[in-house]
Amino acid sequence: MSGGYEDDEDSVDKQTFIYTGAGGHSDGTWDAPGRQIENQSLKHPDNFALLRSSQSNWPVRVVRGYEVLNDMGKISTMYRYDGLYQVDRAELEKGKSGYDVCRFYFSD
Repeated sequence: MSGGYEDDEDSVDKQTFIYTGAGGHSDGTWDAPGRQIENQSLKHPDNFALLRSSQSNWPVRVVRGYEVLNDMGKISTMYRYDGLYQVDRAELEKGKSGYDVCRFYFSD
């Protein structure tokens, strides 16, 4: 969870968030994905794993990414293990780009 997708949402208290699934992006890097260019699918292996977690109530390990200014004055991405979360539900919804995106609703 690093805020890399336009449809991700994070609550102020960090106890709940909505994660946008994988797939459908133009080429980009892992931490800076390209724009959404096609529909996502719950059949994508990464999305399917989260769907199964929601159906089985299996907890998911969450790692959050955030940008910081390092000692050299450059922006770096840092990652922090945030704990185990439940996937409360998985939905295929129309995203801000107009394409279908997989949205996973998490709570701790």
